[in-house]
Amino acid sequence: MAGNPKPGIVRRMYEASLHIIGKDTPTWMDPGNPLSSVVGNAAAVEGRQFDFQPNVNALTTPKSENHANRSVMFPELRWLADQVEILRLVIETRKDQVCGMDWDFRVIGSKSKNDPRVVWLRKFFRRPDGIHEMRTWLRMLMEDLNVIDAPALHVIREESNPDLILGFEQVDGATIKPLMDEWGRLPRGFDANGQPFAAYAQVLKGMQAVHYSTLDLIYKPRNPRIHSVYGYGPVEQILTYANTAIRRQLQQLGYFTEGNMPEGFVPIQGTADQVQKFQRIWDAGEVDGQKIGRIRFIPAETASKFVPFKDAVLADAFDEWMARIVCYAFSQEPTPFIKQVNRATAETARDQSLKEGVAVQIQWIKELLNDLIQNYLDLPDCEAFVTPSQETDPLKLGTYIEGLTQGPNPIMRVDEARDLLGLDGDAPVAPTAPAPEPPKAAPPTQEVAHVHRATQILDTRKTRALAIRHETAITDSVFGYFQRTAQRAAQEIANSIHRVQRDDKAFDPDAFDFRDDNFLKAVGPSIENIYGESAGVALDATGSGIKFGFKAESAEWAKDRGAWLVGKSINEDGAIVESIRPEYRVSDLCRQSIRDVTAQATEENWTTSKIAESLQNDHAFSRSRAQTIASTEIVNADEQGKLAGWKASGIKLQKRSILGSNENHGEDDIANAAEGWIPVESEFQSGDEAPPYHPSCMCTSVARSIKP
Repeated sequence: MAGNPKPGIVRRMYEASLHIIGKDTPTWMDPGNPLSSVVGNAAAVEGRQFDFQPNVNALTTPKSENHANRSVMFPELRWLADQVEILRLVIETRKDQVCGMDWDFRVIGSKSKNDPRVVWLRKFFRRPDGIHEMRTWLRMLMEDLNVIDAPALHVIREESNPDLILGFEQVDGATIKPLMDEWGRLPRGFDANGQPFAAYAQVLKGMQAVHYSTLDLIYKPRNPRIHSVYGYGPVEQILTYANTAIRRQLQQLGYFTEGNMPEGFVPIQGTADQVQKFQRIWDAGEVDGQKIGRIRFIPAETASKFVPFKDAVLADAFDEWMARIVCYAFSQEPTPFIKQVNRATAETARDQSLKEGVAVQIQWIKELLNDLIQNYLDLPDCEAFVTPSQETDPLKLGTYIEGLTQGPNPIMRVDEARDLLGLDGDAPVAPTAPAPEPPKAAPPTQEVAHVHRATQILDTRKTRALAIRHETAITDSVFGYFQRTAQRAAQEIANSIHRVQRDDKAFDPDAFDFRDDNFLKAVGPSIENIYGESAGVALDATGSGIKFGFKAESAEWAKDRGAWLVGKSINEDGAIVESIRPEYRVSDLCRQSIRDVTAQATEENWTTSKIAESLQNDHAFSRSRAQTIASTEIVNADEQGKLAGWKASGIKLQKRSILGSNENHGEDDIANAAEGWIPVESEFQSGDEAPPYHPSCMCTSVARSIKP
């Protein structure tokens, strides 16, 4: 053959490709070179978002390009949401939760509520589309968000002045088809004539009837994905389960309808003709206007007893599982659809639902409203926000408002709190403690006269500040004790369930060992330190000059107090023994919780982890209860320490109970405060030597000297 032969196609492709591996570099089992690009102009492809279908913009059915990837069309999603009753209930509940919030507007960084821009925004969003009120408008928006994840808003502009926006009306998101540019992204910008590119097509009657730019239509799926221009809502995420739920509903409905299956076969004596004649008489009969059940009679030689066909069980664990799947997709608690759970577990599920479901959708609405305000209404320094929801429980509402206005770090005035509640008029005068009764007449002794002229007040509030630092340590220790105890109890309950299945001895909640020594270790060191510190400070404040060490006395008092907390006492030998009449036992509430969980866990055959979760979430084992115990014992150790310091001074002193400033006072609180000054050694009217008079009591005591 004359001349050099023409290289083959494989050789030519190799010559034209990128040479990551050099031609002349000898390697063994190298990765090879990539094939050359078949695209003439690689820059026209670089940065493409995903591999979309050619001519996708020409399709006339929204979402049809995704149908090959098991994507469900919009009408089917809406049909499922309407037909699956539990799905519809969850969606409507979520709409109630979200649309129940109160929205307001503000200038970013400004505290002014009467700014003209804020006033205008409130008026504009009273009816965002000019027709529907804000809550109704949001409910319509939430419907498309939760069902098809395709909410769409049409920007209404003044014809004579396109820059003037009159409102945002909603468009059926199922009719909107997002368009793409050559990179698979939403078309933006303007053409050579200054007209904005079409970004969306509205499909009506199977045709692309009208096109919108991003200036005219706002299309905002909450869960978009990189390989699609459509959202992926919760209804589509549980597609298989939703279809299964429909068939389950039909099965349950068939139980109450005739269908094609009789109730059962009943054998009777007689020939085949006699049985058939009796069957016709039976079928024609009625009771109270209702047809008699569809039972088939057969000769007795065919069967000896009634053979039922319909299962009596209408709801079982599968229905609960379906409810959990649906509720989980919407981050909604399944409590209304499952068997009874304890209150703590229900409240935990409720809190989790509000945090994971409602809060996320509230944030989405906030971002949408801010986009409308800042980018369309051209108010970049304004924003929307959710106003604090009002507590319906009067006691909780009072505590909430008091914390805002009178807490350790108040953030608003009383008049601002009244504005928050929507109250008119001036704040009422704060009630005062009842005036103390005048003391009974006493002989005019020198001591009494000096009491009236006394000026030295021993205010020992500083001891409380020294004691508060121990509160976190006590709370952490007690909470750790509670959680470990719950875990031990759960293990014993679970073991008992297996033993009972083997006809062995069942778990006895009353015999459970709470290991009181561990509880004493949790509270003992802190209250001992508080007692000693408070006693020393109180003694120094008397000015007696006496130096007294309270180490031994603090240890003895802490041991006695710790024994009292677990329902025990100290005998003459100093040992902790069972008390004949325990006044208070921390474990009583825990034991009751264990009883309740044991009964339910045994009946429903719970696992160890489920038992532990139920116990650890119960109030009896909660951190809030540990906090209550810690705060109460802080005050008790502080007050008892002060009392010991005053008594050790040798000075004749009087004490007085002072009401706490941030609590709802009980009868004992008010009566003890009204009693006025009494000798340090005496008891107040409630029978207590010093506060606290009840759990979480924040009353305090002060003392004064009586000059000789």
